[in-house]
Amino acid sequence: MVDDEEVLLVVAKVFLERSGDMKVDTVQSAAEAMRKLDHVSYDVIVADYEMPKMDGITFLKAVRARYPSIPFGIFTGKGREWVVIEALNSGADFYLKKGGDPKAEFAELMHKIRRAVERKNTLEQLKGIQERMEFAETIVETLQIPLFVVDEAMQLVMANRAFYQALEITAEEAKGEVVFDIGDGVWNIPELRELLEAILVEEAECKAVDITSTVDGVNRRMRLHGWELEQDPGKDRRVLVAIQEIPVPSS
Repeated sequence: MVDDEEVLLVVAKVFLERSGDMKVDTVQSAAEAMRKLDHVSYDVIVADYEMPKMDGITFLKAVRARYPSIPFGIFTGKGREWVVIEALNSGADFYLKKGGDPKAEFAELMHKIRRAVERKNTLEQLKGIQERMEFAETIVETLQIPLFVVDEAMQLVMANRAFYQALEITAEEAKGEVVFDIGDGVWNIPELRELLEAILVEEAECKAVDITSTVDGVNRRMRLHGWELEQDPGKDRRVLVAIQEIPVPSS
C-alpha cells in the first residue's frame, strides 16, 4: 500500500491484516514502491492519488508499463470525476474514495482487493487453458493418424488434416455431416457404430475395435480407438476416434 500519510498506512495495515488472509506492506512514496517492485512480488497494489513527486496516476502508468498484470487500485480523498476517469483509463482495477466511516471504508477496500485478485487469478487460469488447448490442437493437427470428433447425433464436430486427406474432402464439406455419410459412406461400418454406441450408450471410458474394409478393391485393416471427451456440465457429449492402420500381411 502506497500513501504519504503514515497514520493511514498504520490503520489500513492493522485492519486488513486482521482478516487473517492478507499481509500488507506499506511505503510512503511511489518511488520507494517502484524500488520494492524490482525485488518483491505483490498480489495487488493500492495507492493514494495525491502524493509528492509522483502522484497515483503517474505511479499507475509506471507500474502498468513494467508490470502489466498486477491488480492496481486508487484509494484517495480526491473525488473529482476526472481523477476517476483518468485512473480507470490508465488501467486501474478499482477506485475507492476515502472518507466516511473507517470500518465500512476499509471493509469495502478489502472487498475490492479480493475481487481484483480473484479476477487476475481467473484470467490467468483462462489464459493457461487457452494456451493448453492451442498446444493440443497444434499436436492433433500435425499427427499423421486420422482423428475425428462426433457429437451425440453422430455428426462430425471436428477432425484433423490427416482425416480429411484420407477421404480427399475438405473440412467445409464434412463438418456437421453424420459421420456414416461422409465420403460416400466409407465410414458406414457396423464396427464403428458399435464403438460409438458403446461409449455414448454404455458409457465405456475407452474402447478399441479392429475392422477390415475394402476400398477400391484394396483390403485395409484398421484399429479404431474411441474416448469420450470431458465436457462442461450440460454440454453435449462428444467422442474422439483415432484411426490406426494395421499392415496387411502379404500373401
